[in-house]
Amino acid sequence: MGARACLILQAILSEQRALRDEHGREISELKTQMGRIEKLGSFFIDVPERAFLTYLRDKWRRPDVTTRVRSLNRSIVHGGYAEADALMFSERRPAEELRQFVYLYGFDPEKILDLAARPRAT
Repeated sequence: MGARACLILQAILSEQRALRDEHGREISELKTQMGRIEKLGSFFIDVPERAFLTYLRDKWRRPDVTTRVRSLNRSIVHGGYAEADALMFSERRPAEELRQFVYLYGFDPEKILDLAARPRAT
């Protein structure tokens, strides 16, 4: 094989490695996003569960569900979840409401999402 052919093959190999690295970073980012989505999904299922259990407790006189209702009251239902609220604000609310959001949380939505995306210390 000639020197020119070797240079061409090296260039192609270098380009392929760069693409592999780029795809690896994209896959890693997607995995991180999927983890956050799964986490958010588990919180949001609490909302309809609380509504149903409150119905059982109040309408059907089921005091046995009271403990779980109280537990859910401390979660996303009434406790607030800054990451979910930041995501909602970023996707659905007008920029004119940013001042009120920052007043409520102390950070803008992008900062909250950035903080939420960081790995937790164990």
